[in-house]
Amino acid sequence: GQLIAIQSDNVRAAGYDADSKVMTVQFDNGALYEYYGVSADLWNSFVAAQPHPWSQVGYPRLVQGVLG
Repeated sequence: GQLIAIQSDNVRAAGYDADSKVMTVQFDNGALYEYYGVSADLWNSFVAAQPHPWSQVGYPRLVQGVLG
Protein backbone atom coordinates (compact mmCIF):
# COMPACT_ATOMS: atom_id res chain seq x y z
CA GLY A 1 0.00 0.00 0.00
CA GLN A 2 0.87 3.66 -0.14
CA LEU A 3 3.21 4.85 2.59
CA ILE A 4 1.85 7.42 4.99
CA ALA A 5 3.91 9.67 7.24
CA ILE A 6 4.27 8.33 10.76
CA GLN A 7 5.09 10.46 13.79
CA SER A 8 7.78 8.49 15.56
CA ASP A 9 11.33 8.68 16.86
CA ASN A 10 12.59 6.07 14.38
CA VAL A 11 9.85 5.41 11.79
CA ARG A 12 9.46 7.85 8.89
CA ALA A 13 6.55 6.21 7.06
CA ALA A 14 4.54 3.01 6.84
CA GLY A 15 1.98 1.40 4.60
CA TYR A 16 -0.34 -1.57 4.53
CA ASP A 17 -1.82 -3.66 1.74
CA ALA A 18 -4.93 -5.40 3.08
CA ASP A 19 -5.18 -7.78 0.11
CA SER A 20 -1.70 -9.25 0.57
CA LYS A 21 -1.46 -8.51 4.33
CA VAL A 22 1.93 -6.88 3.78
CA MET A 23 3.03 -3.98 5.96
CA THR A 24 5.93 -1.82 4.82
CA VAL A 25 7.89 0.25 7.32
CA GLN A 26 10.42 2.93 6.34
CA PHE A 27 12.80 3.89 9.10
CA ASP A 28 14.45 7.28 9.53
CA ASN A 29 17.71 5.86 8.14
CA GLY A 30 15.89 5.13 4.88
CA ALA A 31 15.74 1.35 5.33
CA LEU A 32 12.55 -0.29 4.07
CA TYR A 33 11.25 -3.50 5.61
CA GLU A 34 8.27 -5.60 4.58
CA TYR A 35 6.39 -7.73 7.07
CA TYR A 36 4.10 -10.50 5.84
CA GLY A 37 0.93 -11.94 7.33
CA VAL A 38 0.06 -8.70 9.13
CA SER A 39 -3.57 -8.38 10.19
CA ALA A 40 -5.56 -5.20 9.70
CA ASP A 41 -5.90 -5.03 13.50
CA LEU A 42 -2.13 -4.95 13.90
CA TRP A 43 -1.84 -2.21 11.28
CA ASN A 44 -4.54 -0.14 12.98
CA SER A 45 -2.84 -0.61 16.35
CA PHE A 46 0.48 0.51 14.84
CA VAL A 47 -1.00 3.72 13.44
CA ALA A 48 -2.92 4.42 16.65
CA ALA A 49 0.23 4.03 18.76
CA GLN A 50 1.86 7.19 17.38
CA PRO A 51 4.20 8.76 18.47
CA HIS A 52 5.69 5.44 19.65
CA PRO A 53 4.35 2.87 17.17
CA TRP A 54 7.58 0.90 16.85
CA SER A 55 8.32 0.43 20.55
CA GLN A 56 4.68 -0.19 21.51
CA VAL A 57 3.47 -2.29 18.56
CA GLY A 58 6.03 -2.79 15.79
CA TYR A 59 8.92 -4.31 17.64
CA PRO A 60 7.00 -6.63 20.00
CA ARG A 61 4.54 -7.85 17.38
CA LEU A 62 6.50 -7.74 14.12
CA VAL A 63 10.09 -8.43 15.10
CA GLN A 64 9.36 -10.88 17.89
CA GLY A 65 6.94 -12.71 15.62
CA VAL A 66 3.65 -12.37 17.44
CA LEU A 67 1.56 -11.69 14.34
CA GLY A 68 -2.18 -11.54 14.45
